[in-house]
Amino acid sequence: MESQCLLIRGGTAWTGDPGNPRAGAVLTRSDRIVAVGPLAEVEGHECANGARVLDLAGETVIPGMTDAHLHLLFYAKQSAGVSLIETRSLGEAMDALKKAVAGTSPGDWVQGVRYNDTYWTENRTPTRQDLDATGIDRPILLTRVCTHVQVANSIALSAAGIPQERWGNGT
Repeated sequence: MESQCLLIRGGTAWTGDPGNPRAGAVLTRSDRIVAVGPLAEVEGHECANGARVLDLAGETVIPGMTDAHLHLLFYAKQSAGVSLIETRSLGEAMDALKKAVAGTSPGDWVQGVRYNDTYWTENRTPTRQDLDATGIDRPILLTRVCTHVQVANSIALSAAGIPQERWGNGT
């Protein structure tokens, strides 16, 4: 019967413990880490007997590392924008932007934040043309919920000094 244990050795394991940041081996059982430390110590664990072995060949392993991350600067900036997280269509998002303009002065930027086009009935990213069609006479910048996508209207692109020949064909 194949062991549910895995002995990871032959490299360096980062532990996350400031007092002992590196270890020579890691031992897991199913989806749990059961031992971390010097190789001789970890090999003495009962689960190590008959465990499958993964040789790191001098590489480093970071147990439990996942890519849950937050863009803190954008998170902070979102508090000043028009939240579009509850909108369920492009039209609804554009209406929210139009309402937000009432509280701005000429020249102020209108910033829509946290839009999620996968929730919209259109299921597509808004375009520069969509923003231009609102009739809002101020720069508009939308930032998607992931903060990896931003869309600007023509006024915003001009204000940013981006020449028209670089605006693209529909975005």
